[in-house]
Amino acid sequence: MDALDAEARALILRLRHAARLARCGRHISLIEAHRALVCPGAASGSAEVLVRTLGEVLGRRPVFHAPDARVASFDEAWIAQCHKAQARLDVDSLTMLVRTRVAAPLRRFFLDVLRAV
Repeated sequence: MDALDAEARALILRLRHAARLARCGRHISLIEAHRALVCPGAASGSAEVLVRTLGEVLGRRPVFHAPDARVASFDEAWIAQCHKAQARLDVDSLTMLVRTRVAAPLRRFFLDVLRAV
């Protein structure tokens, strides 16, 4: 994770902790996640919601390393880059990143969940 900036490292660490919590819980669909994030106070659990929906988004189980791992997985780095592009309002980069891995019907829901993190 040495090549990532401090903000990306913090996000990845937050997602890794959320992935450990989500391991025991059930996975949820993007539509359920979208509905859950509309509720007041939902932002506090947004990282866990994102982690629980990634299997549907990616079409496979995402890879999250242990919180103390020094290297980011491809999935972790991809989410960090999506989050960074969204924060910069870099629509072109975000569109390219999302189109490469997320099916068209799921993109809007994924972006809404990502925005909540």
